[in-house]
Amino acid sequence: MVARKLEPVAIDFNRALGRRLAQLRWRLQIDEYQAARRAGVSVAAWRKWEAGTVTMQTDSFLKIGRAFNCSFDWLVGLYEVQS
Repeated sequence: MVARKLEPVAIDFNRALGRRLAQLRWRLQIDEYQAARRAGVSVAAWRKWEAGTVTMQTDSFLKIGRAFNCSFDWLVGLYEVQS
């Protein structure tokens, strides 16, 4: 499947990221605790990211990308299809 670039749209960055994290968990059929543990972060941090209430630090993007084999572009909503 070829990833298609999305049209630029004004979005709430934190909420968009939260939706991607929830989608990632749903696809893997894991809970917040398992996702946080796999990413090497606290459950509280994971929940805040998923809720879109805080901005994720750059190093956290790297942790999630490595732990779940997903790209930064997909996490922030630049592409619809996870690579």
